[in-house]
Amino acid sequence: MLLMTENELLDRFNSRVKRANQIDVAVAWANECNALDALKTFASNGSVVRAIVGIAGNATHPNALRTLQKYARLRIHDSLDGLFHPKLYIFHENGTRYCWIGSANLTRAGFEQNNELVLESEDVRGAAFEWFETCWTSLGDEESSGQLLDIYERDWKPPQAWPQTEKNYNRSSSRGQGEFAEYLSDWNSFVVQLAEAELFWSARWNRESPITGEGETWLETITLGQRVVRREDWISLSKEDRYLLLGRDPYGQLGSMRGAGLANNIFRVDSSENLQIRRQIRNALQPCITASDNRFAEVACDFIEEVSSIDGFAGALATRLLALARPDRAVSVNRGSSAKLAALTGLPQTSLAKAPRGKGKSYLDLLHWLEQQKWYSNPQPQGSRERLYASVRAALFDALVYEWDG
Repeated sequence: MLLMTENELLDRFNSRVKRANQIDVAVAWANECNALDALKTFASNGSVVRAIVGIAGNATHPNALRTLQKYARLRIHDSLDGLFHPKLYIFHENGTRYCWIGSANLTRAGFEQNNELVLESEDVRGAAFEWFETCWTSLGDEESSGQLLDIYERDWKPPQAWPQTEKNYNRSSSRGQGEFAEYLSDWNSFVVQLAEAELFWSARWNRESPITGEGETWLETITLGQRVVRREDWISLSKEDRYLLLGRDPYGQLGSMRGAGLANNIFRVDSSENLQIRRQIRNALQPCITASDNRFAEVACDFIEEVSSIDGFAGALATRLLALARPDRAVSVNRGSSAKLAALTGLPQTSLAKAPRGKGKSYLDLLHWLEQQKWYSNPQPQGSRERLYASVRAALFDALVYEWDG
């Protein structure tokens, strides 16, 4: 028997997945996250994943359900007979079943951010497996769950954000928007300023954790957007997929392209011409996804040049896609971030999102400046939460330089 906290969950989960023959999951909510990625890989290799997922309060993102529908066997619990709220994971391993029971949903927050507690034990008497089997068989078949998912996806809206707590209200940051990046030095300062910015925007928007929380936040946009951007192709895109790629509400962090009519049309209408443009952009992005740290800046600028040559596209959208594809390396240059980025770097604001041409300044200079920052080049995360932030630190930097004109 083993009792685990959030700092152990993801590593232990990955270890269990590697040894398992089959995995059964029953959770109240699911979202795109590293734990779900591990299940996807497990199922892609021919192993069986069965997942029962609740949808109460729209807290489960439809993209996570589509991932499970594609790679696993899925049942959706609609909570009509009471809120579906379990968190159960069963790992079948060569005739032995190990079960996790605790507080962690199949979400980024559940495995890497929240204060969670999970008990691992061998399911000696089979009680956990029996409960799962009973619940599984009560939920119909995959066709009925697929129909329910279609309706859920069609009608889905982000859950209402939690208002800020009284504690956060009393502790709201004394700094103004865009000032947080001025206080960066080492990795610890990045963590501190992220918390300061969280308090500032929480007070400004009356929303709990608008940077690193769930819902309409920077980290949610990065987490969800990375999974869409990195798909092998962009042929079939849902509304949420399109909105994530283009920064439409509720994914406006890292720059909103709501007014880019031609770009929106290319991602909305599945004409042969539009599909070809999507393929062109996605193919150009692949070298950036796979590039080594030393090569990334160069190939990122190649991508900007390629995308900027397409009618209706420009550097702002290119840097958004780069930040989603490589949140560890790429900064988004957008209307909310460009002024502060220019002030910090000394680079012309109009050149920040441009590909290098001649001796002019460009996105390449911005990335080279970033590489010289100690918090970026030498992160030293402590615990699962900071490891998560370190893995997306370049994209998350947007929250520290953002200036809101609303």
